[in-house]
Amino acid sequence: MRTIFRRQLPHGTRTMTKRIRSLFLLLALFILAPGASAAAGPDGQMVDRVVAVVNNDVITLREVEIEGKPLFQQIVRRAAGNDVNTALAQARKDVLASLIDKLLVEQRAAELGLTVEDGEIDDTLQRMAAGNGMTLAALEERIAREGMSLAVYRQQVRWQILQSRLITHEIRAKVVVPDEKARAYYQTAYEKDAIKEGYHLLQFGILIGEGESPAAAERKAGALRQRILAGESFADLAAQFSELPSAKANGDVGYFLEEEMSPEMREAIVSLKPGELTGILALDDKSYQFFKLLSVRKGDVIEQAPYEAVKDEIVRDLYDEELKKQYDRWVTDLRGQAYIREFL
Repeated sequence: MRTIFRRQLPHGTRTMTKRIRSLFLLLALFILAPGASAAAGPDGQMVDRVVAVVNNDVITLREVEIEGKPLFQQIVRRAAGNDVNTALAQARKDVLASLIDKLLVEQRAAELGLTVEDGEIDDTLQRMAAGNGMTLAALEERIAREGMSLAVYRQQVRWQILQSRLITHEIRAKVVVPDEKARAYYQTAYEKDAIKEGYHLLQFGILIGEGESPAAAERKAGALRQRILAGESFADLAAQFSELPSAKANGDVGYFLEEEMSPEMREAIVSLKPGELTGILALDDKSYQFFKLLSVRKGDVIEQAPYEAVKDEIVRDLYDEELKKQYDRWVTDLRGQAYIREFL
């Protein structure tokens, strides 16, 4: 997450001449010269410097550090010895690449006259808090615990709203999921997998954070369960909000035999019909969880969620997958048309 420090170059536009670009590049290289860019100031702090030029804007090292702070802190905690510096160097390059893409998106939005007002960010934060069963104050506390300022988080929300508007303007209408593609996915992901013995489950879990009350974690899990019941994709929300390792697989934890389940889990799951959700379960003292049953096989008897019961979720998943592909291609095209120089 970051705050963009926009610096307009004297004659910069996306169609600036090669001569003007070269002059600016020379200026940037002068700023970045050894001994100038990395010198410490009177207070011992590192002097900020330009690390990328993107059309008529620049990205600074400070922006990279702000954007990547949570990631960098995680690397420092987990890496050891010389691996820390190597990992941090690569992480900074990755963060810079992400910032370049974000800046290209902002520049395109500016060309189209798309903006985001502060009131829209306020409304979004309120909805986020309510959707997660939290007060706005609790959401702000959680943001602080994760190592970022509210101002930086608001900037990230602003960018996400802007990105969504650009996707709607330039990409969304091009994405279509034919029914035959959804049925083919169902046959692959649901019917063929049902040959395995046991209960095929999706898992969602919210951890009880340090200093957080169990009731708050339970409310958050309950709010997200309600969103799924209202029609949102379990896999989508699990990937975004579940705090368990299964989030990396969109909540899919595979197959469980009855004897592999805890008594509480077994009681909640064995009575479900495929396609249904359990209630909120306190399976340990660290989290609140709920599950969705996709299919069950006992001996030669196979039950699975009928196509119509999971069609909307399948279509959303396939739509999101195709939308991401189209978006990645769109950003690649923006990169190809842009003037970009990196100095990190």
